[in-house]
Amino acid sequence: NEYRTVFMTEKTKLPEGYNEMEESNPAMKVLISRVEACVAAGKLQGDPRAIATMLWAVGHGTISLLITFPFYPFGDPQVFVKRMCDFTLATLSTQNVPPLTETPVNC
Repeated sequence: NEYRTVFMTEKTKLPEGYNEMEESNPAMKVLISRVEACVAAGKLQGDPRAIATMLWAVGHGTISLLITFPFYPFGDPQVFVKRMCDFTLATLSTQNVPPLTETPVNC
């Protein structure tokens, strides 16, 4: 479907420059800048790019599930997305998130 074409395409089919997402993707730039503001305000702790990537992954996964399994009893989709965002931000607010290149302490 269109969603797979846009977001879940095999690497071999992605346009050149796809690996420069942060530099060329306006949405990711906005997400990182918002996270940087939250870190500066003391609302979140850790590496802004790692936090933004985690938020992106949660959002992408949530939307993917809603599209792929419309029959699953998620309840109201907007309420479910808000709950996932609230839960993720609440969890991240209790962590000092290291850069993605570091191995987490508990692994």
